[in-house]
Amino acid sequence: MKKIIIDTDMGADDYIAVQLAILSNKFKIEGITLVNGNTSMENAKRNIFKTLDMINKLGCVKVYEGSKNPIKDFMINTKDNAHGNNGFSDVIYPKVNGQVEKTNAVDWMIKKVNDSPNKISIVAIGPLSNIATAIQKDKDFEKNIKEIIIMGGAKKSGNITPYAEFNFYNDPEAAKLVFESKIKNKIMIGFDVTKKVTFFSELENLFKYSYEKNAKFIYDITRDSAKLDREKNKVDGAVISDAINICYLINKRVLKLKRCNVKIETNKIEYLAQSVVSFEKEANCKIAVDVDSKKCLYVIFSTIIPKLKKSIKKILKCKKTN
Repeated sequence: MKKIIIDTDMGADDYIAVQLAILSNKFKIEGITLVNGNTSMENAKRNIFKTLDMINKLGCVKVYEGSKNPIKDFMINTKDNAHGNNGFSDVIYPKVNGQVEKTNAVDWMIKKVNDSPNKISIVAIGPLSNIATAIQKDKDFEKNIKEIIIMGGAKKSGNITPYAEFNFYNDPEAAKLVFESKIKNKIMIGFDVTKKVTFFSELENLFKYSYEKNAKFIYDITRDSAKLDREKNKVDGAVISDAINICYLINKRVLKLKRCNVKIETNKIEYLAQSVVSFEKEANCKIAVDVDSKKCLYVIFSTIIPKLKKSIKKILKCKKTN
């Protein structure tokens, strides 16, 4: 069973990703580390425990509090309100009693990875501040990671500036450090690919009117991202980027990957956090260049809401290929 650490900033698509990882029964989840990004650290803590509680897994996975700030402050505005103020489209829910571990995320991650060299994969679905800080702090950490699957960047245009994707823009220096690191296997799943996988209108209606409590909650917490993605990114519904990392680890056939060189821009403010992709230079990672959106959506939602599996399959069968 693959051992993973999920490093997350707990927006709505993180909710889906975390539940997918747990409910797939495909992974030994060593722990969940939190990072500031889609929402504040306090909100991220509230959201992760709600996420676990909704599938009766509260207390089954250890949670660690991580970086509240980027490695380097570029004095830029990174707030796009894609997930509302609380990460869950401002949905108000009763506080769930959960406790983060006493050890901070960075120190725990370093020890866990170094104690099991080349055994643990990191699924990075937020800004890369925790991982970059660990690289800076311990020289063995980067060499002992089995692989890192990163949701971030874009081969073409970004989603927060014309050039930059949200996670990288939140901490450009961290992204730069990770891509220049000695981590042997790096996979980048960029926004230009993930935006092909959306919680589109027919699925929205299925979830909105479902008797399944978790389905209705997923609909509710994706309202802000659905609005932004429809208006700004011109797609039908909320992009569920972070869940694709987990989906790929469950079924590698959902993505087409290509080896390349990725460099993160940190000098020119206009292009800040741009992931500059070259297929001519020496490769330092693999990036996703295409996705089977139907297969992705089926794996994701039939796993999380199995009682809706037949309806999901029927809707996807009628959906035109992107």
